[in-house]
Amino acid sequence: MGMSEQEFWDITPRAFFNALEGNEGIRRMNLEVTRMQTVCQVNVWSKHPIRDPKMLWKYPWEKKEISRKEIEAQRIRGKMLAEKWKR
Repeated sequence: MGMSEQEFWDITPRAFFNALEGNEGIRRMNLEVTRMQTVCQVNVWSKHPIRDPKMLWKYPWEKKEISRKEIEAQRIRGKMLAEKWKR
């Protein structure tokens, strides 16, 4: 974050977390720009251009979170299919 040790000890927790969140936003923005530049470079040479940059790769913050209920439903469905195939 570009902070000296003394600045770290002088800053309040709220200001620290605000700075941390702002730094994370800048990092994400830079990654988005990198992905867009990559898509533009790939599309120059590709016969089938990529229309959505998310098709190239997804970042962890773009992935859908799965709830515990969905995980349990998938587990039950998997057990049922396994039993069906055993028969």
